[in-house]
Amino acid sequence: MFLRGGIISPLLSNLILHEFDKYIEKLITDREIMNKKKRKELLNPIYNHLTKQKNMIRQEMTTSSQDDLNDLRKKFRKILRERNRYKKKDT
Repeated sequence: MFLRGGIISPLLSNLILHEFDKYIEKLITDREIMNKKKRKELLNPIYNHLTKQKNMIRQEMTTSSQDDLNDLRKKFRKILRERNRYKKKDT
């Protein structure tokens, strides 16, 4: 049977709690980073919407026929021009 309250108990608990503290600190830091990214996305919803549209058109361009390609290019350019008016805000 082990003795309780020995001199080794505080040392072992410090070792275990130190690892636990590092784990919790990493969780909090990761959550803060994730929240910061979400806030950035919310800062300029018009820019983000236009970016999504641009990406969808780009995807369509890879599978479209030659006739449709010209129309898609025009839409693509129009969205790029409009998107450039709403610069992405970096904070």
